[in-house]
Amino acid sequence: MHEIDAEKAGNTAGTQPNAHILVVDDEVALTRLLVELLEYHGYRVMAMDSSGAALAFFEDNYPAVDLVVADETMPGMTGLELLRRMRALRPDLPTIRIDEKMLELMHAERLGEKLDKKVRELEEEHRALQKTEAKLQRRTRRLEVLNSLLKLSLDDMTLEAQLSRKGEQPPPS
Repeated sequence: MHEIDAEKAGNTAGTQPNAHILVVDDEVALTRLLVELLEYHGYRVMAMDSSGAALAFFEDNYPAVDLVVADETMPGMTGLELLRRMRALRPDLPTIRIDEKMLELMHAERLGEKLDKKVRELEEEHRALQKTEAKLQRRTRRLEVLNSLLKLSLDDMTLEAQLSRKGEQPPPS
């Protein structure tokens, strides 16, 4: 069992901070994701990792629970059976049943976000490389001009040296 107080996270989305949500899932990673998301939006969250424990908790506290989010595939009792039993105690209970398709969509969405982030990072790297390439091209052009000037200067010095060996004066520049 894992209880989290949403008041620490604050009510960032304008939701009712007193709303109490029961999350039931045997997969710790998914439970953490759901708890964090719900907390972020200002809900108080109780997370449980088994249908039996969740049903026992609900039987003692069902008036205080505003929503139940349950995974469909859990050992012992499916999410559908759990929600059916909870609704027998409280027919107006709002519920969300997470099935494999929903998990795939959540996973795809997270992958999409990761891909978008990676694309933005690669675009930034590409822009940085383009700037670096432009700087290198400018420096290469400068070096080529300097090389040409040095070559001309060396040619002049070579010509002066040859003429002085012959005793001739170099032509005025």
